[in-house]
Amino acid sequence: MSTSLFVTGASSGIGEAFLKHVPPNVNEAHTFSRRESAGRWTQVDLGHPRQWLSVVAAFDAALDDENPDHAIFFHCSGTGDPIGRVVDLDPMEYALAVVLNSASGPSLGQAFLRACHLRGIRATLILASSPAAEKDVPGMAQYCAGKDGMQHWGTIVAMEQTPESGNRVVTVVPYAVLTDVVRSVMTRDPQEVPLVNYFRQVEAANEFASPELCAEQIWNVIDNASNGEIVPVGAVWIAERAAASS
Repeated sequence: MSTSLFVTGASSGIGEAFLKHVPPNVNEAHTFSRRESAGRWTQVDLGHPRQWLSVVAAFDAALDDENPDHAIFFHCSGTGDPIGRVVDLDPMEYALAVVLNSASGPSLGQAFLRACHLRGIRATLILASSPAAEKDVPGMAQYCAGKDGMQHWGTIVAMEQTPESGNRVVTVVPYAVLTDVVRSVMTRDPQEVPLVNYFRQVEAANEFASPELCAEQIWNVIDNASNGEIVPVGAVWIAERAAASS
């Protein structure tokens, strides 16, 4: 049996670490990002919908060429920038971030599921959300809303999958993983972005998870999660503590 693999946002952070743990029975990854990444890389900026066509074409070409029994798409792309009050931010930069965080996941996820469906290939779609999807964080409105919308989309689309197809749509929620996005947030003024204080507390308590640990956990999710699950990864001890106190 063979498995095709597609990954967005693999040039740094969790996505880059994810590629280092690809099992030997999975084909070389097809990767999509602005900056160069490992695997068979296609340069795209997912804030521009016209560039999504390159990703969709890669789905079709790879599935036809590799003829796998199973295909995985890990949508890991996202950006916290621009950060700040909406009235202080550049409209075009803001629009690109909104499209990337809110629209690229559902759009490319749909294209992947359809490409697999048309070929009778079992599909696993993994969406990278965030604890911010369930929070109101001043200074990060577009990021919170984008992750919330994508996570909700994934939940609904998981309900559409039939048991006999074997398809799964699973959302992973990385808690306190020390990525470039988190480091960027931590440089901000806490009065503009209150989340900075939280991250500094996590740092002081030495509770950040590494991208490598998070990547290992995501592969475990791919192996074991059921369709429709929303699974905490990264600093899962923080998620467990929050769940116990709610």
